[in-house]
Amino acid sequence: MTKRGSESAFQTLVERHLGLVWSVAQRQVQDAALAEEIAQAVFVLLARKARHLSRRTVLGGWLFQTTRFVAARALRSRQRRQQREQEAVVMHDITQPDPHWDRIAPELDEAMEGLGRSDRQAILLRYYEGCSHREVAAALGVSEEAAKKRVQRGLEKLRDRLGPGAGTVSAATLGSLMTVHAVSAAPGGLAASVSAAVTGAGVAGSSGVMLLAQEALSAWRLARLKSLGLLGGTAGVIAWLVVTQWPAVSPSTSPNLSSPASEPERTTEVAQVIPDPRPTAPPVGTAPASDEADAGQSALFLQVLTWGTDAPVAGAGLALNIVTHAGEWVQRYDLRTDETGWATVPYPADAERLDVGVWSQGWAARYATFTPQKQDPIPVLYTLRTQPVQDAIGGWVRDEQGRPVPGANIRMHFSNSGDAASRERPRERDGFIRASVVAVTDAAGHWTSSVVPRAGHPGFGFRVEHPEYGETWVKGLRSSTEQAGREFTPEEEALWAGRLETVLQPGVVLTGRVVDEQGRPVADAALAHSPRSSREVEVRTDTEGRFEFPLQAASNFDFVVTADGFAPVYVLKELDVGMAPLEITLKPGAVLRLRVEDEHGVPVPDAEVILEQWGSHRGKLDWRARTDGNGRLEWAEAPWDEVLELCSRKEGWCYTRYIEIKADGQEHVITLVPALEVNGLARDAVTGLPVRELKAIPGHGEGEHRWERLDTRRGSHGQFRVEFTENKKPWRILLEAEGYEPWISGPVEAGFRGLLEARMQPDR
Repeated sequence: MTKRGSESAFQTLVERHLGLVWSVAQRQVQDAALAEEIAQAVFVLLARKARHLSRRTVLGGWLFQTTRFVAARALRSRQRRQQREQEAVVMHDITQPDPHWDRIAPELDEAMEGLGRSDRQAILLRYYEGCSHREVAAALGVSEEAAKKRVQRGLEKLRDRLGPGAGTVSAATLGSLMTVHAVSAAPGGLAASVSAAVTGAGVAGSSGVMLLAQEALSAWRLARLKSLGLLGGTAGVIAWLVVTQWPAVSPSTSPNLSSPASEPERTTEVAQVIPDPRPTAPPVGTAPASDEADAGQSALFLQVLTWGTDAPVAGAGLALNIVTHAGEWVQRYDLRTDETGWATVPYPADAERLDVGVWSQGWAARYATFTPQKQDPIPVLYTLRTQPVQDAIGGWVRDEQGRPVPGANIRMHFSNSGDAASRERPRERDGFIRASVVAVTDAAGHWTSSVVPRAGHPGFGFRVEHPEYGETWVKGLRSSTEQAGREFTPEEEALWAGRLETVLQPGVVLTGRVVDEQGRPVADAALAHSPRSSREVEVRTDTEGRFEFPLQAASNFDFVVTADGFAPVYVLKELDVGMAPLEITLKPGAVLRLRVEDEHGVPVPDAEVILEQWGSHRGKLDWRARTDGNGRLEWAEAPWDEVLELCSRKEGWCYTRYIEIKADGQEHVITLVPALEVNGLARDAVTGLPVRELKAIPGHGEGEHRWERLDTRRGSHGQFRVEFTENKKPWRILLEAEGYEPWISGPVEAGFRGLLEARMQPDR
């Protein structure tokens, strides 16, 4: 009946969680009798499904979502039967009525369900189950400080979701209200009724309880069928039979590589879903629905298997990177595979890129990339294979006195994980796209990580980060292929032996003041280090013009200072302990005026112009702006007497680069060229038959280095499509296909229309 087959243990579980289930049901249905039936049905479902629940399942979260789901089914059934109850049961707590709570209560559970899983679980544990912060931390597998932050964050988000109902209630007051009112004592005798319903002993109204439970089970199965698209005929039935016959696999004990508490919070976690009675089917369409299954959300159903054996990789942590339509890069590390190697990977429907891969101790880091905006749709199902890793790297992190430094992040980055226009983006690569945390030093300052095999890795490097020392570069290793035939250095041998010594130098706090040419303080000036990168740091001046950068490693440190009405200033300093505060003087900015137009002089509104470099400073200042309705824009804080390298772009137009201009107050013109899409048909030059599978690559000029392989498109049955988005001419097309010589077109004119025909010669 339960995972341990113990009726007494199940009874204890019922007594502990019954108040939570009953209170949530009562608030949703506003009917004490129906709430009792719902509570009984929920525990019947728990008894039936307990053996299928993962050990990582937070029971309070499962019960909350299941109660909400069963209550919704009960309300719909009652409406269909037209048997609305006339009797309203009002619960009276031992505390006095609270007008704030009266406004909040009707909206509370719906608002709770709208939270991300991590926030919702933290709130449930703290206020519905009465756990201490330490107990919340233990349940969620995070530090106590991280648990406190998660609870506070959850309260703030919950208050925002409650909207007008929360009135002027602060997050702290909301927490106090929930402590008193969120869970009330269940009616006397309900616990016994639940136990009787589960054991089948029979109680009054048990037929209604079993009907609710059966309706919930049926709804879950129907939801899964719909989500898999298996309600449309014989093929669907066959597919469903295949799914339900997949073999079960024991869960793995591989721990997840989650970001440490000191890391910035990631995006909202995917919602916990109720496992299906068939634990081997992919976890899709289960109910209650995912937090992120809202309008505009899609999902990739990923299965991770072991190289060679195709055994499911259970409990593997995943890394996810999403590039949004707005160009923002969003990372998260909270997903993991279930006991059969499946995971639901949510992403925005308009995502322009998705990277997802294995990021878990004991397994080789590997990821797949999809770029929907380049005719590379994200599939519904995808299989990613990886290999177990027996090797480990590691070492100790100490300070200058030899004392251990606990709590330091070890952040690893991989070679060849970036993209270049001259090479085609592979579907899968070793490592991960962004530098990510692979380990945290323990109390002895020691760390270890097993995400790269000693043989067959792509090359990697890593750095140590600690809030009291800044960041310190540790080591870079060549790929195992490049290393072949060479001996490891003593430092590399120490790394693979788990005993590499890293000494952190004291961090430096950089302080100073920003003033104008008259010595007056400049308030709210921005000082930015490494903008548009994962290592970006930005601070602002106070009303006295003072600033303070957080601890940095003692080394060269650069930043750019900007403020309204002033030209930017680039600063490069050698940081040293005890250095004097800086004084940075700003002067009024130069004026850059631009007009963006097409080849016929027609203005191009809403075109984006981006600064790539000013003088010798490349990538140091993140400035961008859009043209108005007349194709014009003005930058009144531009640098003086420096050549500015700009680029300009707009959807449907070519990316125009290497625009060199000075901010001299005169209007400069940037000309954009419309992008061109070419459709074509490739045939065998001998037989005249369409080439079955091929690749089409846009390019400009001659030579391999000029083919834009990053924009490769795949075609089939002879059909191909290429888009020219770079304003570099002449444009040409390269076709490649197995068994054929490469085919290169002549120059393609900007106004080309129609179908481009290609005759590909078979290899001799």
